[in-house]
Amino acid sequence: MIIGKYFDGDNDEEFKLQQHKVYYETLRRWTIIADELSKQFTGVSAEWDKLIDSWHKNVMESCKFDHRCIQAPHDLIAARFRKDMLIELQTAGKLRKTDAWRSFFSKEAAICLRSEETLRLFMTTLAFSCCETGYDAEDKFCKKMIQKYDDICQNFAEL
Repeated sequence: MIIGKYFDGDNDEEFKLQQHKVYYETLRRWTIIADELSKQFTGVSAEWDKLIDSWHKNVMESCKFDHRCIQAPHDLIAARFRKDMLIELQTAGKLRKTDAWRSFFSKEAAICLRSEETLRLFMTTLAFSCCETGYDAEDKFCKKMIQKYDDICQNFAEL
């Protein structure tokens, strides 16, 4: 997670550090959500079967993946949470904010992967992270996420 300012009022540096602290945990949860959602596509097509096989081999079985491939989309979800909760959680303690963040991330990550195309792009991004196929999927996945969170992308020029 890159700690930055994504919108006016995005000033809770202590909470950004908390989000950073649970960064790998949230990314792992995202892969578990994708894995669960992908089960519905088993046997649907040769393309899906190949992707699911590569996904299991390169991501789920190894329990390793290049986090940088999905860092920017994660950071957009983190910024969305901070923006949505700016007033509501302003005086909440660290634990309450962190619990709310974990819950929000799980729901939002699942929403992001609801579409078959987005799920395919996410899985391809991680399963093929060190080759052209993965790079292309990463670009397309990031563009979809930028469209979804366009109101907080004003400071996200690197994408």
